[in-house]
Amino acid sequence: MSETVSPFFICLISFLVGVFFRSCIDWGKIFFLFVFGCVLIYLFFHFFLNRLKKLNEKLGQLFSLIFIILFCFGIGVFRYEFSEWNKTDKILDSVIGDKVIVTGILSDEPQEKSGGVGYVIDIDEVSVGKQSKKVKGRAIFTVSPYPQFSYGDKVSVKGSLILPEVVDTGDGPIFNYPAYLAVGGIYYKIDRPNVALISHHQGSVIKESLFLIKKFFLKKIESILPQPHAALLEGLLLGAKRSLGKDLETDFRRAGIIHIVVLSGYNITIIAEAMMTILSFLPRTIAIGSGCIGIVLFSIMTGGTATIIRSSVMSILVLLAKLIRRDYEINRALLFAAAMMVFWNPKILVFDPSFQLSFLSTVGLIHVSPFVKRKLSFVTEKWKMRETLVSTLSTQLFVLPFLLFQMGEFSTVALVVNILVLSFIPATMLFGFMAIVLSLFHVVIAVPFSSICYLLLQYELSVVGFFSHLSFATIKIHNFTLSRMTIWYAFYGAFFLFVYRRRKKKAASIDAASLVAR
Repeated sequence: MSETVSPFFICLISFLVGVFFRSCIDWGKIFFLFVFGCVLIYLFFHFFLNRLKKLNEKLGQLFSLIFIILFCFGIGVFRYEFSEWNKTDKILDSVIGDKVIVTGILSDEPQEKSGGVGYVIDIDEVSVGKQSKKVKGRAIFTVSPYPQFSYGDKVSVKGSLILPEVVDTGDGPIFNYPAYLAVGGIYYKIDRPNVALISHHQGSVIKESLFLIKKFFLKKIESILPQPHAALLEGLLLGAKRSLGKDLETDFRRAGIIHIVVLSGYNITIIAEAMMTILSFLPRTIAIGSGCIGIVLFSIMTGGTATIIRSSVMSILVLLAKLIRRDYEINRALLFAAAMMVFWNPKILVFDPSFQLSFLSTVGLIHVSPFVKRKLSFVTEKWKMRETLVSTLSTQLFVLPFLLFQMGEFSTVALVVNILVLSFIPATMLFGFMAIVLSLFHVVIAVPFSSICYLLLQYELSVVGFFSHLSFATIKIHNFTLSRMTIWYAFYGAFFLFVYRRRKKKAASIDAASLVAR
């Protein structure tokens, strides 16, 4: 790492801090006046006093640094503020609570839930009584599984237009549901909906084709495996948010392994590393490059949703870390990727747990795993036991404060369950994929692979079921506040800084000794 932090690094951090503070506090016009005043002060000191030879070089650099920080901080605030402009429609706002008929296009794939199927609609017209008006807004609604609708369908939905509300179950942290939906540009909800189909194929042709391919593979999985095994494999391979049932989802959460139910960075990395293993006879750069290309193609095939894109970016960064083998470069790449995603959608920084979890998991893999690996040198490398233990322990340690803040729950069995289960996930995905491919020719040919996949899935479900039902499987942690989480991560930061400085001193002493030897 260089002696000084680069201005580029400072700009990215200042921008992210600006987005973070604006996400939490709305300063209004006062903030912009404050930044404008700081700019004027900077210009005064930098130009006027400098011409009078009264500003020394170090003081000038200090003022320049403050100006860069404030400027990028202001860009972060402005970017979030810009995302708030025209976020809702005045006409829709005026009919909140009324019975309405909205017309629009389903803009995302259906999401199966325990209570039905969830849809997202881009509204282009609203009718109240006999009056119809053109509007622009996005809403969410849930209906029974039948009849089925698909992405790109133009539908008419009759129901009560309401605003999403904060969820407070009284058992754990309050869930800011409106902010979570706002990440996807959803600001309305339709209660007690009655849906009628108007026409098909009104969305993006490319996106609709991707979802059709994904739907085809899902049907193939369900034709070769029973439930809930099929639902678990769908989550592992395609990120399908099929419902496992409320009880089974609770078991996965209590066991601390809910992250494998949906497509995550871990699952995508398995796909990439499988490609790298197949191409291991090629030079290292080509093998890792092929893994990155595999991630891109896989994310496209699974629909290219925001969550998958974020997981793909984080997974690619992990592969790049293996390629360049230098922490500082991957730190810059990780921060740049996070800043670009936040610039595209500033709400993900504070209100999207999947982005936060992906980012923290990647940081844990990059920085914590080398330290943990040295401490676990006594663990055998057979069956990738040490690698699984290191990656699991590293990510679990680093994301723990975040999970405690988000869920108020600590899984005491998470480490054991992850070690017992994650080692078998690559084989499960491999045999599942092979079974799907062979079933394209004939279901009978796929039986050997689907049988092995079934046994692996049964083992994973059994492990989750056993450990999740232990009386001590979870511990409730009440009132784990944002300040406590911040202190915890500040401690992590201080520890990493201490380790870096010690390594730097050790490297400097080795260099000095080699010079003396010469």
